[in-house]
Amino acid sequence: MTTPAIAPIDSLDALHHALDTAHLPALTLEDYLLQQELVTPAQLQAAQQAKAAQPQKRLGDILVAQKALRPEALTRALRHLIGIPAVRLAALTLERTAVSRLSPDLAHRHHVIPVMFHHDGLVVACTELPPPDVLQEISFQAGTFVFLVQASLEDIQAGIFQHYDTFAEDLAAADSLVSRTSPDDYQRLWRDAEFLAKQAPVVRLVNSFILEGIRRHASDVHLRPAAGHVDLFYRLDGTLVRVKRLPHHLLPALVSRLKILAQLDITERRVPQDGHMKTHYLGQEIDLRISIIPTSHGESVVLRILNKQVGLRDVHGIGFTADDEERFRDLIRRSNGMLLVTGPTGSGKTTTLYAALQDIRSESINVVTVEDPIEYELEGMTQIQLLEAVGFGFPQTLRHILRHDPDVIMVGEIRDGETCKIALEAALTGHLVLSTLHTPDAPSAIIRLQEMGMSPYLIKSALIGVLGQRLIRLNCPHCLEIENVPPLVRRQLGLREDETFRHGAGCDECDGTGFHGRAAIYELFVIDDEVRNAIHEDMTGAELREVARRARMRPLMEHGLEFARAGRASLLEVYRASA
Repeated sequence: MTTPAIAPIDSLDALHHALDTAHLPALTLEDYLLQQELVTPAQLQAAQQAKAAQPQKRLGDILVAQKALRPEALTRALRHLIGIPAVRLAALTLERTAVSRLSPDLAHRHHVIPVMFHHDGLVVACTELPPPDVLQEISFQAGTFVFLVQASLEDIQAGIFQHYDTFAEDLAAADSLVSRTSPDDYQRLWRDAEFLAKQAPVVRLVNSFILEGIRRHASDVHLRPAAGHVDLFYRLDGTLVRVKRLPHHLLPALVSRLKILAQLDITERRVPQDGHMKTHYLGQEIDLRISIIPTSHGESVVLRILNKQVGLRDVHGIGFTADDEERFRDLIRRSNGMLLVTGPTGSGKTTTLYAALQDIRSESINVVTVEDPIEYELEGMTQIQLLEAVGFGFPQTLRHILRHDPDVIMVGEIRDGETCKIALEAALTGHLVLSTLHTPDAPSAIIRLQEMGMSPYLIKSALIGVLGQRLIRLNCPHCLEIENVPPLVRRQLGLREDETFRHGAGCDECDGTGFHGRAAIYELFVIDDEVRNAIHEDMTGAELREVARRARMRPLMEHGLEFARAGRASLLEVYRASA
């Protein structure tokens, strides 16, 4: 049995009409899922046991995490159970007077947000039917009875950040707190920093800018000190965007708070420190890597956000053509050989390796990884973190791994000749080795391996393929306009003068950047027998690229031009990434 999908409501008028005809079924989520045969009794029992151990988690989210229930099935079930209309919250203009009826604290705690008034009641968006005590608290604070509508948790969270300016309130409270300790006395600020870092206003301010960065899908959060102020940046789609300018006297308290969270030395301000911590967002655990370095204006902080739900992809999600996806899957399913993913820093190489590992992992093979750092923890495999400080680097770790009976070895990065030689020899002795290398394109990987001292015989015996890739920023669909392409770029790419391209001009939706999201462009170089016979010690890059073309490798630029001609990316962005 299934519940038919109903399109969410996207106008207030339609919502008023729907509320007048709403009814509330008298079923619990558990009863409904069993009645509709969406889960088995055993699956439900396992989820209930998990919820007993983690009462802060929702039963539906646990069932999805345990892969007992698909997310879309949970959404349909909740929509039916709540017995109320589903709304597309982002399309609605929320009534300010309605939003003001509930406090930011209550909205954050229960993941609810007011939408509008209906007759004499308050319409409140939620993800699932709140417990009676929570519903009573909402009604009491609203001062009236409550109508419920259903919306996605992510949309509700976005609405809370948009309509409750908690950052401004938290900033004002933290500023007031620190100002009372004499902001002109910088040494005293540092002496008091540990005390200030534990006070509620500073705690809320740090939580606020971290969670906002996660919500906006930032890859990094920067606190950059300057003379007289501290700039808060988010890296969105590869571009640094300044979002706030903070008073400089807040820096000691903010840095100290982050050091406490990452368990770093709060008293050390003269040398760089690295660490990590975890936070939660929409029921998901988020890893944060922190780097702190001293500068002339105070300590600079960068937080790398590792959101497993956003960052991890499968092989299909990389963006291969059907033919290239089949060829790539063939490479990662081989029993031996080395597959390299190449490109500059920040080009998505590690994401591709994780996609490959997820595709091939099973109970019948032993997958061992050596990484620095471990960015995502994957079930069903052994992951090793390097400890260079105690002499536990890539070469040393690889030697131990080979005695650990691996079938597949993933080396985070080939940095030196010793690591390269061990990895290539492992690929020749019955292991599939996956790794990354910094080269400008896929064919250049062969030249780079030779420069590291590897013989052509060893390379062509062990290497089975190279995937070169880059990340390009996609156009914001809300502000597209005709792109003015310089004549030089057209000539370099051999394009007609009358061929038009589009770019994002910049708008509120994209923070004025003109970009929204990123995608990979790639070139897949499969090393077959014809290529092996062609490889020799004195080959130039141009000769290798010609060999690669004959082996059906489509260059990066050709792939990028597909994005540009479809209007998904600007031509200059493609040229920047692949020229």
